[in-house]
Amino acid sequence: MLEVSNLSVYYGKIRVVSDVSFRVEKGEIVALLGNNGAGKTTILNAVSGLIRPASGSMRFLDKTIDDLPAYETVKMGLSLIPEGGRPFTDMTVHENLEMGAYAPGSWGKKDETLGKVKAFFPLLAQRARQLARTLSGGERQMLGIGRSLMSMPKLCMFDEPSYGLAPIMVKELFKYIKTLNEQGITILVVEQNIRHALELAHRAYVLENGRIVLEGRSAELLKNDHIQKVYLGL
Repeated sequence: MLEVSNLSVYYGKIRVVSDVSFRVEKGEIVALLGNNGAGKTTILNAVSGLIRPASGSMRFLDKTIDDLPAYETVKMGLSLIPEGGRPFTDMTVHENLEMGAYAPGSWGKKDETLGKVKAFFPLLAQRARQLARTLSGGERQMLGIGRSLMSMPKLCMFDEPSYGLAPIMVKELFKYIKTLNEQGITILVVEQNIRHALELAHRAYVLENGRIVLEGRSAELLKNDHIQKVYLGL
């Protein structure tokens, strides 16, 4: 479904992603793991069209997306949920959700999709007239997911969904992500919380200093000596 080959990205003269290659098959949950500054978010921004890579290629649904802007990748079915949900804080919850359906293919089914999103997140239905800036961190993350679903995505990319959330909220949020996958949405998740991500994902890639240093099935990576020593403290 998504194939990234030899991707390199620079910020100015600094190379932050170096020849990264990975794939996400339809129906999978794939995790990009690593510490802060490893290059994970940069990769998501490149795939979604928010920044241009220096080299490499990216294909989604067998179509090249190297030079496509973000609004075009959204039309194709790619959706990015940024860290913290990033709602429009001076808009209501309902208005934020409507913003997710701006793409021509989504707007015509806006009301139907909105009903599904509010059924999936009843809390958003309860908070529909509330300004987004008054929401808690977990509620903002739910709103970010809901807004993403309004575009009827085929692949959802999550950027640090657990960041800043209480442990009980993290577990709840990961349950939502798993349910979305079970309902047919392919997932690419970037995470610093290695254990939670590996327990969620089918496969994972580990990034260090902008390069992939490990990859494999999640169950196997949980037993990997490097993962256990460096990331799990075992």
